Amino acid sequence: MPQSIFGFWVFRQRGARNAQAIARNLFVGEGLKLSITAASFAIVWLNAETLQAAAVFAGFVITVLAGQLSLPLILKGR
Repeated sequence: MPQSIFGFWVFRQRGARNAQAIARNLFVGEGLKLSITAASFAIVWLNAETLQAAAVFAGFVITVLAGQLSLPLILKGR
């Protein structure tokens, strides 16, 4: 969900004339993404009775790494 909002926010405008607005939207979108991620972690922590913190963070790190490493693997075939 946070990445979807980031993508929507950053790519709302198009074209070379909007380069400054796109760059500004990049920073705002990243802030929104981090805020939503932090809020999601807070919601999980507040609502879970038993929680393995190491497992939650490991799952988060693995998910982020999989997303980051998938693009080079996809583009390698082209």
